[in-house]
Amino acid sequence: MGADPGHTVRVDALVGFEALFSFYVTDSVDRDDLSLGSEEAYVERTLPFELTITAERSLEDGPVFHEVEVAKKRFEVDFGYVEAFPNEDPTHEKY
Repeated sequence: MGADPGHTVRVDALVGFEALFSFYVTDSVDRDDLSLGSEEAYVERTLPFELTITAERSLEDGPVFHEVEVAKKRFEVDFGYVEAFPNEDPTHEKY
């Protein structure tokens, strides 16, 4: 029984991504950043992954996994249009 040097497999996984977007405006007089609030967004995407799996093979106990590593470390996710003021009443009188 010895450590397997590792095998790479491709899988498709449904992954959930959550982000908090903070909105600011810069005051033109004193250059302070003023918070306009924030909004959370969540999307799910099915993404392909390549996994490198290192394991021991045992006839009695089956495979014993030592390490599973994802080849891709960075993901870009499109959250689409994130509304800065989703609960604002559009009929409310503005200045």
